[in-house]
Amino acid sequence: MPARDGRVANLVSVMAQSLLALASTGVVRPYRPDKLFRLAKTLAYWGTGPAGGYAALAVRMPTAIGIVDERGPLTFDEIHRRTNAVANALAEFGVQEGDLVGLLARNHRGFVEATVGVAKLGADVLYLNTGFAGPQLVEVLEREQAIALVYDEEFAPLVDAVPDSVHKVVAWRDNESVSEGSASTLDELIASGDDVDVRVPSREGRAVIMTSGTTGSPKGASRGLRVDRGRRRWSPGCRCGTAGPCTSPPRCSTPGAGRTSTCRC
Repeated sequence: MPARDGRVANLVSVMAQSLLALASTGVVRPYRPDKLFRLAKTLAYWGTGPAGGYAALAVRMPTAIGIVDERGPLTFDEIHRRTNAVANALAEFGVQEGDLVGLLARNHRGFVEATVGVAKLGADVLYLNTGFAGPQLVEVLEREQAIALVYDEEFAPLVDAVPDSVHKVVAWRDNESVSEGSASTLDELIASGDDVDVRVPSREGRAVIMTSGTTGSPKGASRGLRVDRGRRRWSPGCRCGTAGPCTSPPRCSTPGAGRTSTCRC
């Protein structure tokens, strides 16, 4: 079978599986065949994470309300286009597949837009505890090698200690008419950005959730991942910091810190 036919057959198989998954959850209803095809194609391309979920909802119910916050409602189509603009703007800042972006924000549209925009690039979101102290925030960002940070303006005093090497974007300002500091805002990126679809990444963006221990700084709880520290690129396997197959997963001691952390594979 020619290579092209093989790719088409694989896409058809993935689309069929996506349709079955949609039907089992009640998402698939008596839609036109063309809409069903677009839904399946969207999920086949983007996967079932935040990027695929919101892109599929923009196809399924573009005018339905997806978010309501203090600034009003946003439809799923608006969310899709706004997160495209976020993704394109972050790409211009240098965020690429496998990179990690910190998110320190409350529950509002900026939280969703940052999560989905980062996922559309195949990058990973590091959800940060809003109760962090400044030293904790800096230590976690440095340890996880985040290259950008999206944060609410109320946390600016904590963010002041974050090195300038981490690109900073404000997710929410209580008073949008007042501009403080040099950091861009998500709204500014969306207003000036391109809302066309980004190139589909080769990997799905993942979430890194910080869990608090009894001592020391919180530990990362990313699922089945490893980063090559020199280039900030994810590789398929590891054995405590070296390339190779991962087993169950291994435990890797953090030298001199008196604690352990899970090897990312």
